[in-house]
Amino acid sequence: MGLNLKKYYAGATAKFSDFDGTGAQTLATTTKLPENAIVNEVSIYCQQAITSSGALEMKVTGGGVDLTTAIAKASLLDEAVVTAMGTLPVAGVKTTSAADIGLHVTHAVSDPGNTADMLQIRVGYFLGTAE
Repeated sequence: MGLNLKKYYAGATAKFSDFDGTGAQTLATTTKLPENAIVNEVSIYCQQAITSSGALEMKVTGGGVDLTTAIAKASLLDEAVVTAMGTLPVAGVKTTSAADIGLHVTHAVSDPGNTADMLQIRVGYFLGTAE
């Protein structure tokens, strides 16, 4: 017996004009990741370069766990796609609860900059059922 694995994708949208200091941020839209999902892909599309002054560092969360390590503002360039996790054979991250995709900001910006700054987050994950 083995697992019948199926790949799924979920997404979220973050608007920097909605950010409130450090910590967990409320996203414009988000999707709940299921418990026991194996996340093996996280991509972030930045529509515009982040023009804020000061440092910005964040990580993507979801399903009760951190899905990425820290991502710095310098990576979030105009029309950039940041792949925080590649595709297999990268070891996946297993979710521990059914929880929304989110962002956790560890270093806030001192000025949010242009309010059009937006990130689109795409998370790829596997779910398996016993055969």
